[in-house]
Amino acid sequence: MEKEDKIRPIRGPAVAAFVLGLMALLVSIVPCLGMYALIPGFLALIFSIVALRRCRGIASAPRGLVVAALIISLLGTSVGTWQLIIIVRSTSKFEQIGFDINEIFRRDSTWPGEEHVEEEEEKEEEIEELLRRLEEKEADTLNNK
Repeated sequence: MEKEDKIRPIRGPAVAAFVLGLMALLVSIVPCLGMYALIPGFLALIFSIVALRRCRGIASAPRGLVVAALIISLLGTSVGTWQLIIIVRSTSKFEQIGFDINEIFRRDSTWPGEEHVEEEEEKEEEIEELLRRLEEKEADTLNNK
């Protein structure tokens, strides 16, 4: 009965660490969702470290379950961290591509900018001036006849 009383406080965190570690490992292998494995992974690491510390000095403690929980939680957390790093890097690259595309469209000469509008207005004024001169010449030639 004394063995069971000593092992009981170890089994709870060990089982919780194993279940959370397994959940973290399963979530971490899903593309684009692996970063969410960090939450149960860190909890599993904490529970497995607590259970491993409680195993000290107890010969009949379930060390195999605790070590398995620790390994699985380390794997799930590391894969989740790797996916988070990849997503952060790719997001920054996509932002840079967006900035580059915006710069290309801003510089493109086919887009009407303020300078194009001013050039068109100047051309229209020149055409109106030429038409006015033509009308004056026609009026002068008619008056001279």
